[in-house]
Amino acid sequence: MTKIADDIYNKKFCTKPVIESSDPTCDLTSAFQCSPCTYPEPKLPYVPRDSSTGGKLPPHGPRRAIKPAPLFQGDYETEKHRISLSASDLKNYKAICSLANCDSNRDDVLVLGKVRCTFWAFGDSLKPDGFVNSFVMSAYCYSLFLKPPCQSEQSKAHYFFANIGAELMKDPEECNQDVLSRAFKISHRSRPLDRCNNLFFPILFSNHWTVFVVSIKDQKFVFLDSLHHKDHEYQEIVRESVVPSFMLHWDKYVKVPMDFDEYSFLYPEMPQQAIENRVDSGIYAMMCLQYWKSPRTVLSKFFDSRDVPRIRIKVANDLLRMPENTGLKDRVFDFQS
Repeated sequence: MTKIADDIYNKKFCTKPVIESSDPTCDLTSAFQCSPCTYPEPKLPYVPRDSSTGGKLPPHGPRRAIKPAPLFQGDYETEKHRISLSASDLKNYKAICSLANCDSNRDDVLVLGKVRCTFWAFGDSLKPDGFVNSFVMSAYCYSLFLKPPCQSEQSKAHYFFANIGAELMKDPEECNQDVLSRAFKISHRSRPLDRCNNLFFPILFSNHWTVFVVSIKDQKFVFLDSLHHKDHEYQEIVRESVVPSFMLHWDKYVKVPMDFDEYSFLYPEMPQQAIENRVDSGIYAMMCLQYWKSPRTVLSKFFDSRDVPRIRIKVANDLLRMPENTGLKDRVFDFQS
């Protein structure tokens, strides 16, 4: 059923594929191995604390969503999070874009544990007008897991790789159960999923990124989409596919009773991309993963469409400079145009 719906949607809304390789000889799977062994084992067992608020309802019940005031809409100028860039950031970014097209673009520029991205995947995704592929999105999710205070014990959140969202969009009989089993079970060991506030699933469907969030603390299924509203056919297909699949696999692998049937749907207001823009949804999704915390979050305080070019540069540099990155980053730093 989901596959049929996907085919119908592609014919109706997608005139041509957006994800194209600038290097037709480059093997996409060389950028990131989304295999059952990709998920890292927790370094230490989780020790529960009675004082933890993770996964617990707020004292006065689920929080209501905030609708941005007029000052955060339209042409009003307000103070918001500033995205600052240095001269070295710009130099590195130019090098990353150039190295994506060189003869050695299959070498790994990002190595975060078992998470890897080639120069091609990295540069082709984050270059101006580049479409973020699943490998880079997964690397970004893992970087959020590694960064304090985003580590699961402090943030009370889990960031699942892009291939997990892709599996949840499939019909249950077509899902890779080895991948889903390992993802849910290992995540549950690092911090019990029922003690988390939010579970994040970036989803690539029909050449567009959207973010599905299971907000356990506020008992909501949240959808963060920079292009489609809740009644759009795209979101209807995503919602009707991913929610039942998530509930099914939670019961199968996590096995903690939850009242998911009582959860409501939430579509928070967020910065929107232009209808004719077919390449920036991955950048919006990354910002949603980083900044959305609860229904009280106003994403327009952190970024808008004008920030996207700067965000591409910042994300590229932040990933490159992570202390845990053991890839060939010196090749970027030493690059001479």
